[in-house]
Amino acid sequence: TLLYIYDTPSFNPFSLAVDTTGELFFSDDSTGSIFQIEPNNHTTVYSGQGKLNGLAADAANLYWITASGTNYEILRGPKAGGSPTSLYKGTELYSFSPRDLKLQGGFVYWVADDTIWRIAQ
Repeated sequence: TLLYIYDTPSFNPFSLAVDTTGELFFSDDSTGSIFQIEPNNHTTVYSGQGKLNGLAADAANLYWITASGTNYEILRGPKAGGSPTSLYKGTELYSFSPRDLKLQGGFVYWVADDTIWRIAQ
């Protein structure tokens, strides 16, 4: 059964992430923001993050890929907001168009063109 949960006319949603407790988050490509959502409500968790190419969540943290100029960065930040930690930053990621984050076994995985990459959480 198809279920409508949230209308996003003023946003450009790009990625969805669900943590282990069932909390739902989405990234907005038009503002570089990450939001936590519930039916008909949203809360800004991070803003001004640039172009967001992927989003994942575990019980405590959000993980995302952000673009700034020719640099891409893999970031981790508390689900409630705060200061994110850079897990990786480099210009070599730019040529690979990183996207689609997944978490498994203590690692963050992402797709970049014809390659799958990983880094410790």
